[in-house]
Amino acid sequence: MSLMCLLYLLPLFHLILLTHSSPSMQPLCHDDESLALLQFKESFIINKSASLDDPFAYPKVKSWTLEGESSNCCSWDGVSCDEDTGHVIGLDLSSSCLYGSINSNSSLFRLVHLQSLNLAHNHFKYSQIPSQIGNLSRLTYLNLSSSMFSGQIPFEVSKLSQLSSLYLCCNIDLSSWNIKLLQLKELSLTSLVENLTRLENLDLGGVTIVSTVPNIFANLSTLRSLYLHDCGMYGEFPRGIFKLPNLRVLDMKYNKNLTGSLPDFQYWRSPLEEMTFADTSFSGELPASMGNLGSLIALDMWGCNLSKSIPYSIGNLTNLVYLQLSNNSLVGNIPSSIGNLIHLAFLDLSGSNQLTGNIPPSIGNLIQLGFLDLSGKQFNTFESSSFEGNLGLCGNPLSKKCWVSDSSPPPPSISKQSQDSTGSLFEFGWKIVLVGYGFGLIIGVIIGNIVATKKHDWLMKTFGMRQRIRRNVRREQRN
Repeated sequence: MSLMCLLYLLPLFHLILLTHSSPSMQPLCHDDESLALLQFKESFIINKSASLDDPFAYPKVKSWTLEGESSNCCSWDGVSCDEDTGHVIGLDLSSSCLYGSINSNSSLFRLVHLQSLNLAHNHFKYSQIPSQIGNLSRLTYLNLSSSMFSGQIPFEVSKLSQLSSLYLCCNIDLSSWNIKLLQLKELSLTSLVENLTRLENLDLGGVTIVSTVPNIFANLSTLRSLYLHDCGMYGEFPRGIFKLPNLRVLDMKYNKNLTGSLPDFQYWRSPLEEMTFADTSFSGELPASMGNLGSLIALDMWGCNLSKSIPYSIGNLTNLVYLQLSNNSLVGNIPSSIGNLIHLAFLDLSGSNQLTGNIPPSIGNLIQLGFLDLSGKQFNTFESSSFEGNLGLCGNPLSKKCWVSDSSPPPPSISKQSQDSTGSLFEFGWKIVLVGYGFGLIIGVIIGNIVATKKHDWLMKTFGMRQRIRRNVRREQRN
């Protein structure tokens, strides 16, 4: 009997021996790279105010140690290692409350096997991006957004030919009248991009560039997102960029001297999901062929010089969540087809537009609306039945009353949510809907609602540039 038990137990003993003799699932970090990481950690102090723009920030490096079970740097928070070689290939210290400078002799630049580096949302005390960044020649992903870097973007960045994603956005000193800290003057935009032929995502938002948009962008067939907002861009926008086969996000807002017009979208299938030329000198009309942009989620043309009417084909954009056309010179009626945009959460046609006629009853189909502004004496009639289904609306001419006149409405409450793989939320404690109406103003208040759902997270980016960066970071990491 005991012999039979022994025979049954032998395979179990064999399995235990194999388990203990096989290499650990976690690769072992190289000693020199562990030391480099610890030296990098010691070059900063932990200060929660360094990552104030992210309520979920925490000091990832705090747990780094060579003692006990945590001695293997491949298990440290924010560190990724190659499974075969054990070399450190990824470092994500975004929103880690790091405060201090990065100098040319930083131990960071000894991590020559790095493929991904994310230092976004820290405070690097206005230090320049060291030219030694060029030592990290294997980088495919580099994110230095919202980290208080200043000065010239070094030429060596253009030598990182493996880069597919480059984020240098939003290095802005909010304490000094929103002064933009990073510049691209000695190195031209053309020089920066011409060697980065694998670029998929480029974000230079808020970098002082002051140049035309080079035609070379039209050759980057891999480009998926291009953010050049508030960069001082001027001159004619190259139409070839609209034809990029993989371009999903095009953000050129706040470049007042940027000119151009929207092309005819009839002859190619564009994957564009988000497009904004707000506060530029774009002119012309909204082409009827815009109805072919079936993937479009957000269109922001606020403060341009658009004229003529809103095309009926806009009703074909059934994925649209955000539509901002205020302060243009649009004329004619609001097309009834706008009622087809059943996912629309934000609609603004206010300001200097000269729209006429009746507000179409079909606008009442937009039950997802969280913000509506048609203010201005543009319209003749407005039926209360147009708002059936929008249960949170109140105010004249609706029967439902809002707050009493001697009381103030509750203050707006905006809370950021984690931008992870489950989507993102942008919450409003209350929302105002403004509609121009011959005899007055309808004020609608919707309490305790959520404007943006998992399907509508573009709204968050419009109201919070930095939230968008974090979402892009996590999206890139998932890919």
